[in-house]
Amino acid sequence: STNASKVGLTLEQADQKCDININENVIFLKIDAGINMYHHFCDWINLWISQHINNDFAFSKNVRYVIWQTSGNYWSYYSKTIDAFTDKNYYHLTEFAGKTVCFNKKVMFPLLSRQRYGFYYNMPVPKGCQNSGIFKSFSEHVKFRLGIDNNQYSVSHKKKDPEKECQVPFLSRGDQNRLNPVYGRLILNDQQALNYVSPYFPKCNFKKVIFNKNIKFLDQVKIMSKTDLFISI
Repeated sequence: STNASKVGLTLEQADQKCDININENVIFLKIDAGINMYHHFCDWINLWISQHINNDFAFSKNVRYVIWQTSGNYWSYYSKTIDAFTDKNYYHLTEFAGKTVCFNKKVMFPLLSRQRYGFYYNMPVPKGCQNSGIFKSFSEHVKFRLGIDNNQYSVSHKKKDPEKECQVPFLSRGDQNRLNPVYGRLILNDQQALNYVSPYFPKCNFKKVIFNKNIKFLDQVKIMSKTDLFISI
């Protein structure tokens, strides 16, 4: 069943034709894989491109989203990104199960992230195509909408140091867990390596960072937004 008090929709119990009337513009968003950042950003960038194509939904945040996921409810470490596209809460498709839903305003189905010859996931690169600004524009759009200032933060997520001209975070995979020796892409002496190289670049701030579930996604974006050189394996 739907929950009008939760999402604030204009829902009315209608006649026999409709169990639910939705009197707002709606975008259906088919999620590729919310658990993985690469796959989930296939969703976001195709949504952004769709807003360029369809002027009826041109970057307005006054729109309601329906997350097209047929098993369970949508969850993702990166779900905060949807705030760059709407000021409203979203519906899970499963909330409409067994009901006839009438959409009385405009509805859009964005470009699918996994469509054949689609953008980003299955994209063939045309010969001679280079230096496209589309990813840069998408990145700046999302950061602006999420209220992230490129010049405000350093890699330590504190006010930047004016004496340091470049920011160089090193993405560490964490420490070896002796109780569970299964690990990958781990450098055992990463801090020693950073301490060694730092004196050769006195105007650069080298910082080891660990991006895991304990670091909120927006905090990770703030760190990356002030990165001049990113090192990882």
